Amino acid sequence: TGPVIFLPAQTDASVPPSVSVPPQTAPQTGGTLELNQTPEGVENIPQTGGLPLQDIYDNTIASVVSITCAGQSGNSSGTGVILSANGYIVTNYHVIENFPEAKVYLLTGEAYEVKGVKGYDIKRDIAVLETDCKNSIPLQCSTAGTITGATVYTIGSSLGMTSTLSEGIVSCA
Repeated sequence: TGPVIFLPAQTDASVPPSVSVPPQTAPQTGGTLELNQTPEGVENIPQTGGLPLQDIYDNTIASVVSITCAGQSGNSSGTGVILSANGYIVTNYHVIENFPEAKVYLLTGEAYEVKGVKGYDIKRDIAVLETDCKNSIPLQCSTAGTITGATVYTIGSSLGMTSTLSEGIVSCA
């Protein structure tokens, strides 16, 4: 099994895909900590048929948005991903929490007001936003399972920086 890779969709989606996050179990406390080797079959090197890192970046960056929020309590910013060509964006709930106004910025510099929050889950820190951002490039999400130790890449706009790329591993699947 290779790394989980997200690629832009080739066709427009008329409805946003469902956002599904598997339930997590609470961490155990007490006892001893046992360190295990990387799971069998997981290598942190490019897998056969995988894309070079620059191709992954080039194929996904148009689906990544910057989000800014404003309110009486201050400002907030973060990253979102285009879920569908009809304006649905997914982001972290903490980015939009308690902010009555938010804007989404595309890589092209186009800005769109957030019309509303279509759904959210505070515990899992996820929210789906509705915008007028039409005919954008939605991110195609992999249906492959994720395993501990797999290589992952994050592309986003954190802490005021835009279009950043980081590499890491899945620490717990």
